[in-house]
Amino acid sequence: MDRVRAEELAALVDGELPPDRRAAVEAAVAASPKLMRLLRAQRETTRTIRTAAARIDAPESLRRAIPPRPIAGSTTMNTSGHMEWAAPAPRTQWWWLTARVLGALATLAIGAVHLQQYFEFYSGVPTIGTLFVLNFAGATVIGVGLLAPIERLAGGLGAKAVPLLAAGAILLAATAFVFLLVSEHRPLFGFMEPGYDPTAIAAARVSEAMTVTLLGAFLVARTVARIPMPRW
Repeated sequence: MDRVRAEELAALVDGELPPDRRAAVEAAVAASPKLMRLLRAQRETTRTIRTAAARIDAPESLRRAIPPRPIAGSTTMNTSGHMEWAAPAPRTQWWWLTARVLGALATLAIGAVHLQQYFEFYSGVPTIGTLFVLNFAGATVIGVGLLAPIERLAGGLGAKAVPLLAAGAILLAATAFVFLLVSEHRPLFGFMEPGYDPTAIAAARVSEAMTVTLLGAFLVARTVARIPMPRW
Protein backbone atom coordinates (compact mmCIF):
# COMPACT_ATOMS: atom_id res chain seq x y z
CA MET A 1 0.00 0.00 0.00
CA ASP A 2 1.32 3.47 -0.90
CA ARG A 3 2.54 5.60 1.95
CA VAL A 4 0.09 8.41 2.76
CA ARG A 5 1.70 11.74 3.59
CA ALA A 6 0.31 14.23 6.11
CA GLU A 7 -0.20 16.84 3.40
CA GLU A 8 -2.30 14.35 1.44
CA LEU A 9 -4.63 13.93 4.42
CA ALA A 10 -4.94 17.71 4.65
CA ALA A 11 -5.66 17.92 0.92
CA LEU A 12 -8.27 15.17 1.29
CA VAL A 13 -10.04 17.14 4.02
CA ASP A 14 -9.86 20.31 1.89
CA GLY A 15 -11.19 18.50 -1.18
CA GLU A 16 -8.04 19.35 -3.14
CA LEU A 17 -6.54 15.90 -3.58
CA PRO A 18 -6.24 14.96 -7.29
CA PRO A 19 -8.82 12.36 -8.36
CA ASP A 20 -6.14 9.90 -9.47
CA ARG A 21 -4.68 9.89 -5.95
CA ARG A 22 -7.86 10.26 -3.91
CA ALA A 23 -9.05 6.67 -4.33
CA ALA A 24 -5.73 5.27 -3.12
CA VAL A 25 -5.64 7.59 -0.09
CA GLU A 26 -9.25 6.78 0.83
CA ALA A 27 -8.48 3.07 0.62
CA ALA A 28 -5.40 3.49 2.80
CA VAL A 29 -7.38 5.47 5.39
CA ALA A 30 -10.17 2.90 5.44
CA ALA A 31 -7.63 0.12 6.07
CA SER A 32 -5.60 1.91 8.74
CA PRO A 33 -6.99 2.90 12.18
CA LYS A 34 -4.00 5.19 12.65
CA LEU A 35 -4.67 7.06 9.41
CA MET A 36 -8.36 7.26 10.30
CA ARG A 37 -7.48 8.89 13.64
CA LEU A 38 -5.18 11.36 11.89
CA LEU A 39 -7.88 12.16 9.37
CA ARG A 40 -10.41 12.78 12.12
CA ALA A 41 -7.97 15.05 13.95
CA GLN A 42 -7.33 17.01 10.74
CA ARG A 43 -11.06 17.30 10.12
CA GLU A 44 -11.73 18.50 13.69
CA THR A 45 -9.01 21.15 13.40
CA THR A 46 -10.43 22.40 10.11
CA ARG A 47 -13.98 22.42 11.49
CA THR A 48 -12.88 24.43 14.56
CA ILE A 49 -11.16 27.04 12.39
CA ARG A 50 -14.14 27.35 10.07
CA THR A 51 -16.56 27.65 12.96
CA ALA A 52 -14.57 30.61 14.28
CA ALA A 53 -14.25 32.07 10.80
CA ALA A 54 -18.01 31.85 10.25
CA ARG A 55 -18.46 34.84 12.54
CA ILE A 56 -16.83 37.04 9.89
CA ASP A 57 -19.15 37.60 6.96
CA ALA A 58 -18.34 39.34 3.67
CA PRO A 59 -20.82 41.76 2.09
CA GLU A 60 -23.42 40.13 -0.14
CA SER A 61 -22.20 42.11 -3.17
CA LEU A 62 -18.68 40.76 -2.64
CA ARG A 63 -19.89 37.15 -2.38
CA ARG A 64 -21.92 37.51 -5.58
CA ALA A 65 -18.86 38.81 -7.44
CA ILE A 66 -16.88 35.63 -6.78
CA PRO A 67 -18.01 32.20 -8.04
CA PRO A 68 -18.48 29.69 -5.21
CA ARG A 69 -16.13 26.78 -4.86
CA PRO A 70 -16.93 23.60 -2.92
CA ILE A 71 -14.94 23.20 0.27
CA ALA A 72 -14.84 19.92 2.10
CA GLY A 73 -16.04 19.92 5.66
CA SER A 74 -17.14 16.45 6.72
CA THR A 75 -17.02 12.90 5.44
CA THR A 76 -19.38 9.97 5.14
CA MET A 77 -19.07 6.55 3.51
CA ASN A 78 -21.35 5.84 0.57
CA THR A 79 -22.53 2.39 -0.48
CA SER A 80 -19.53 1.87 -2.73
CA GLY A 81 -17.12 2.48 0.13
CA HIS A 82 -15.89 5.88 -1.08
CA MET A 83 -15.80 8.94 1.12
CA GLU A 84 -18.22 11.72 0.27
CA TRP A 85 -17.33 15.27 1.29
CA ALA A 86 -19.89 17.85 2.36
CA ALA A 87 -19.25 21.57 1.89
CA PRO A 88 -19.60 23.90 4.92
CA ALA A 89 -21.91 26.90 5.00
CA PRO A 90 -21.13 29.43 2.22
CA ARG A 91 -20.11 32.17 4.63
CA THR A 92 -17.03 30.17 5.74
CA GLN A 93 -15.75 30.29 2.17
CA TRP A 94 -15.49 34.10 2.17
CA TRP A 95 -14.14 35.16 5.53
CA TRP A 96 -10.56 34.90 4.26
CA LEU A 97 -11.43 37.22 1.37
CA THR A 98 -12.91 39.75 3.78
CA ALA A 99 -9.66 39.70 5.78
CA ARG A 100 -7.60 40.14 2.60
CA VAL A 101 -9.67 43.05 1.25
CA LEU A 102 -9.89 44.89 4.57
CA GLY A 103 -6.20 44.27 5.22
CA ALA A 104 -5.35 45.68 1.79
CA LEU A 105 -7.46 48.78 2.47
CA ALA A 106 -5.76 49.22 5.85
CA THR A 107 -2.38 48.98 4.09
CA LEU A 108 -3.40 51.69 1.63
CA ALA A 109 -4.51 53.82 4.58
CA ILE A 110 -1.04 53.50 6.11
CA GLY A 111 0.51 54.86 2.93
CA ALA A 112 -2.04 57.65 2.64
CA VAL A 113 -1.39 58.85 6.20
CA HIS A 114 2.36 58.86 5.67
CA LEU A 115 2.06 60.77 2.38
CA GLN A 116 -0.22 63.38 3.95
CA GLN A 117 2.16 63.80 6.87
CA TYR A 118 5.13 64.07 4.53
CA PHE A 119 3.65 67.05 2.71
CA GLU A 120 2.23 68.56 5.92
CA PHE A 121 5.23 68.35 8.27
CA TYR A 122 8.07 65.99 7.34
CA SER A 123 9.21 66.79 3.78
CA GLY A 124 12.19 68.73 5.15
CA VAL A 125 13.21 66.17 7.80
CA PRO A 126 16.30 64.19 6.64
CA THR A 127 15.86 60.41 6.40
CA ILE A 128 12.43 60.45 8.09
CA GLY A 129 10.87 62.33 5.18
CA THR A 130 12.36 59.83 2.72
CA LEU A 131 11.06 56.93 4.80
CA PHE A 132 7.56 58.43 4.73
CA VAL A 133 7.64 58.54 0.91
CA LEU A 134 8.97 54.97 0.72
CA ASN A 135 6.24 53.86 3.12
CA PHE A 136 3.60 55.38 0.84
CA ALA A 137 5.10 53.77 -2.27
CA GLY A 138 5.40 50.34 -0.66
CA ALA A 139 1.94 50.45 0.91
CA THR A 140 0.39 51.46 -2.42
CA VAL A 141 2.04 48.68 -4.40
CA ILE A 142 1.20 46.04 -1.80
CA GLY A 143 -2.36 47.25 -1.21
CA VAL A 144 -3.20 47.37 -4.92
CA GLY A 145 -1.62 43.95 -5.39
CA LEU A 146 -3.80 42.42 -2.67
CA LEU A 147 -6.94 44.01 -4.12
CA ALA A 148 -6.18 42.91 -7.68
CA PRO A 149 -7.14 39.42 -8.96
CA ILE A 150 -3.49 38.53 -9.52
CA GLU A 151 -4.18 34.79 -9.16
CA ARG A 152 -6.30 34.99 -12.29
CA LEU A 153 -3.97 37.37 -14.13
CA ALA A 154 -0.69 35.61 -13.32
CA GLY A 155 -1.81 32.03 -12.63
CA GLY A 156 0.44 30.02 -10.31
CA LEU A 157 2.92 32.87 -9.98
CA GLY A 158 0.13 35.16 -8.79
CA ALA A 159 -1.04 32.59 -6.24
CA LYS A 160 2.48 32.47 -4.81
CA ALA A 161 2.72 36.27 -4.78
CA VAL A 162 -0.39 36.79 -2.64
CA PRO A 163 1.06 35.46 0.66
CA LEU A 164 4.29 37.34 -0.05
CA LEU A 165 2.33 40.57 -0.46
CA ALA A 166 0.43 39.91 2.76
CA ALA A 167 3.68 39.23 4.62
CA GLY A 168 5.17 42.41 3.13
CA ALA A 169 2.20 44.44 4.33
CA ILE A 170 2.55 43.03 7.84
CA LEU A 171 6.27 43.83 7.87
CA LEU A 172 5.65 47.35 6.60
CA ALA A 173 2.91 48.02 9.17
CA ALA A 174 4.87 46.54 12.08
CA THR A 175 8.00 48.48 11.16
CA ALA A 176 6.07 51.77 10.90
CA PHE A 177 4.37 51.09 14.25
CA VAL A 178 7.69 50.36 16.00
CA PHE A 179 9.48 53.33 14.41
CA LEU A 180 6.74 55.69 15.57
CA LEU A 181 6.80 54.25 19.08
CA VAL A 182 10.57 54.59 19.32
CA SER A 183 10.61 58.13 17.91
CA GLU A 184 8.11 59.26 20.54
CA HIS A 185 10.55 58.37 23.34
CA ARG A 186 14.03 58.77 21.86
CA PRO A 187 15.67 60.12 18.70
CA LEU A 188 15.36 57.92 15.62
CA PHE A 189 17.70 58.76 12.73
CA GLY A 190 18.35 62.02 14.55
CA PHE A 191 14.65 62.88 14.83
CA MET A 192 12.25 62.73 17.77
CA GLU A 193 8.50 62.80 17.11
CA PRO A 194 7.04 66.05 18.58
CA GLY A 195 3.43 64.94 18.18
CA TYR A 196 2.47 67.50 15.53
CA ASP A 197 -0.76 65.75 14.56
CA PRO A 198 -2.31 63.43 17.20
CA THR A 199 -5.20 62.54 14.87
CA ALA A 200 -2.85 61.35 12.13
CA ILE A 201 -0.78 59.41 14.67
CA ALA A 202 -3.90 57.66 15.91
CA ALA A 203 -5.00 56.90 12.34
CA ALA A 204 -1.58 55.45 11.55
CA ARG A 205 -1.63 53.22 14.62
CA VAL A 206 -5.14 51.94 13.93
CA SER A 207 -4.42 51.18 10.27
CA GLU A 208 -1.13 49.48 11.16
CA ALA A 209 -2.78 47.33 13.83
CA MET A 210 -5.61 46.40 11.46
CA THR A 211 -3.15 45.45 8.73
CA VAL A 212 -1.22 43.12 11.02
CA THR A 213 -4.37 41.55 12.48
CA LEU A 214 -6.36 41.07 9.28
CA LEU A 215 -3.55 39.95 7.00
CA GLY A 216 -2.11 37.81 9.78
CA ALA A 217 -5.44 35.96 9.92
CA PHE A 218 -5.38 35.66 6.13
CA LEU A 219 -1.89 34.16 6.17
CA VAL A 220 -2.87 31.66 8.85
CA ALA A 221 -5.75 30.48 6.68
CA ARG A 222 -3.61 30.49 3.54
CA THR A 223 -0.48 28.74 4.80
CA VAL A 224 -1.27 26.97 8.08
CA ALA A 225 -4.95 26.08 8.19
CA ARG A 226 -4.86 25.18 4.46
CA ILE A 227 -8.31 26.62 3.84
CA PRO A 228 -8.89 26.52 0.06
CA MET A 229 -8.77 29.94 -1.56
CA PRO A 230 -11.28 30.53 -4.40
CA ARG A 231 -9.98 32.85 -7.10
CA TRP A 232 -11.45 36.27 -7.76
